Amino acid sequence: MQLEWEYRNFCRVDKVGAWTLKVRFLEQSTSAVLDEKTFTMTAMAVEYAGTVTKKQLTYDETIGIIPVTADVPIFSRGIVTVLGRNDMTTTQQMGITWTVNDPEGYEVEHYSAWEAWPYCPPGDEHKFDGGRFDIEKPGDWTINIELLMNRDSPVVVDSYDGLLCSVSEEVLPPGYNLIQHTIYHFAYIYDGDDEVTTATFRIDPFTPSAWATEKLAEKVKTEAEKMGSRVLELKAYADTRPLLWSDIKIDLKATPIGGVTAASVGA
Repeated sequence: MQLEWEYRNFCRVDKVGAWTLKVRFLEQSTSAVLDEKTFTMTAMAVEYAGTVTKKQLTYDETIGIIPVTADVPIFSRGIVTVLGRNDMTTTQQMGITWTVNDPEGYEVEHYSAWEAWPYCPPGDEHKFDGGRFDIEKPGDWTINIELLMNRDSPVVVDSYDGLLCSVSEEVLPPGYNLIQHTIYHFAYIYDGDDEVTTATFRIDPFTPSAWATEKLAEKVKTEAEKMGSRVLELKAYADTRPLLWSDIKIDLKATPIGGVTAASVGA
């Protein structure tokens, strides 16, 4: 009569290379070796793969894609958000680390985290939100981002090391928040005179200030274009402190009416 049984034991394969398993079958009463087998296997290195799909800076109520090309007002408060995608065919735990430095090179924020279970399936993204930090110095701010996998021995699968944003010395009007800041394409090729026009509005407190600001900004832009100007840059602010109304302020930088010539447009 032939008897068979199954015995299981688990071993963590945590090193690359050849692994050997020796098995001996012993007689229970005498411990005599009845049979012996040797098995070999090769553990291959895992090629981890992932991509930083989005990186953005939220300053006050404005969201900019890193590197932020618009000037960020000084004394804003910033939050970095990074999305990382799992490019593997298996579910992975995603990790992140980044460091924000001010224009003088001092570290302002160091953020590091690993996602909690359940982990990121193939092709999915995980979002990491950092903490708030004060933007208190004018000049170029930098950030170093590393997207990680394999928590026990972290592997960098994608990275970014460069400009976070440029901070202007402009101070916002008291009580106002920057809602919209747009630099239009024509501004990059135009090399002539410009004019700044400021428009102010007052709306009821029940209309969402961000929505109203965007609508009014678009109307101001349209009216300027009707008069023959080319809009270069637009900044829209809202002051929601008053209880009975909200104040809207729009700064529009544009070419002088009828002042665009071939000589003022770069190649």
